Amino acid sequence: GKAYYRFFIHPNELENFADLRNRGPPDPVKWWGTPSSSARTFYVAAESGDTRPFAVKMSLSVVMGGSTRINTPDKLARAVALNDIVSEIHRETGGKIPGSEKTWSFLPEESAILPADASLGGMIVRDLPENFASSIHLPWYALIADRKGQERWIDELFRCSGRKDKLEFVWKDLVRTLIEFHSLIALDNGLTTELHQQNLVLEIDPKTRKIRGFVLRDMDGNWIDYSVRRRLFPELPELTDAAAGEAKLMKYAEAQANQIFSYRNIIRDRKVASTFKYFLSPEDKTELLQLADQTMIRKFNHRFGDLARAHDLDSLETAWETSGGAVRLIDF
Repeated sequence: GKAYYRFFIHPNELENFADLRNRGPPDPVKWWGTPSSSARTFYVAAESGDTRPFAVKMSLSVVMGGSTRINTPDKLARAVALNDIVSEIHRETGGKIPGSEKTWSFLPEESAILPADASLGGMIVRDLPENFASSIHLPWYALIADRKGQERWIDELFRCSGRKDKLEFVWKDLVRTLIEFHSLIALDNGLTTELHQQNLVLEIDPKTRKIRGFVLRDMDGNWIDYSVRRRLFPELPELTDAAAGEAKLMKYAEAQANQIFSYRNIIRDRKVASTFKYFLSPEDKTELLQLADQTMIRKFNHRFGDLARAHDLDSLETAWETSGGAVRLIDF
């Protein structure tokens, strides 16, 4: 008989997808979905309970944060390609963050579907680990969110950490581990990451409230910097003309735009400085940023010091250019 792919459509997009919906048979399975922290990503499960819940990132033709939330072909290709690379990194590290007792994992995105009318956008299927329900998963931004009469997560995690000093807690349990994780993905493997507050999730023990580690989500929010990867892994083939177009899907090529994935913008300013400004004293926050900068500079120089050395935060951003100089590397 004829086979069909199951395609999930955002409730706000039913009219836009009317033609596609009319071309296939109705789905015999009844599905339930609930929004996640992302407006276009739903947690989905069959009403019968026969399937393990999973997540679906659907296209949404609205402008949010300055961009339309349609899953374009390049996003779908990048999600599946990056999924394979991140899977390999996870296998090689055993899910351990170097220099830390904490673990890391990611939400696999092994499949994506694009309709014949690509302008409508496609969908990405995001798997959930089997032990997903055995931990609390907290997006980074929720650390300081109001909990309606309860203490903020950052205060609860500090209280349960056993540490007496706030700066020690933030540095040892959060920021130093974050830099180690960022360095693993970026410096050691040549991926530029969009580790904003929604894409980095804390895994927390529900009983002890101890931080177990980090979970990376949104594979299409990562990019392959092929020039970096070839320096790290010389056995990779050179890009041929035929492959160049395909590679563009995987690489964020605009130097200035690439700053959104940089240490300074994503890690330092958006995560560290903005998250802890109401939790730490001004003096402790200044010391925290100094610790973070020194650690990142040291890691950069350890990995790439034979090419260029960074001495401070500004020189870190201009320390290295790709071969040929066409695309500047913005400190990953």
